Amino acid sequence: VRGDGRRKEIGVRVALGANQGTVIRQVLTESVLLSLIGGVLGLLLSFFGVRIFNVWAPFWFPRETSAIVDARVLLFSGKRRFAQTVDQPRRGFASLSVDELRDMIDKAILHVRKQKAQNVRSRSRK
Repeated sequence: VRGDGRRKEIGVRVALGANQGTVIRQVLTESVLLSLIGGVLGLLLSFFGVRIFNVWAPFWFPRETSAIVDARVLLFSGKRRFAQTVDQPRRGFASLSVDELRDMIDKAILHVRKQKAQNVRSRSRK
């Protein structure tokens, strides 16, 4: 469902004069921006979550070894996630290859042209 809406949006952009490079750049920029925002929000949530846990920790939880967010663990997790993404990309919209994006844009252009032809036909019948 989301892909169909996205295809229509890309079709409108192309119909308004955007070339393939511009559309691909926009899609990749949106993907990177969303992933960065998600990562930053995740880090903030982890830091605040650990602080809240340390304040509200049960009485039996050792206070000397309270929970912390360790930078080494964050770096290891980030490197592992990046390597995993490079080796085996997810099959979501953000992981489409350039050829797949071009195919999607071509389908969107075809969709827009069909819609224009249908509009012309429906107007000529009236």
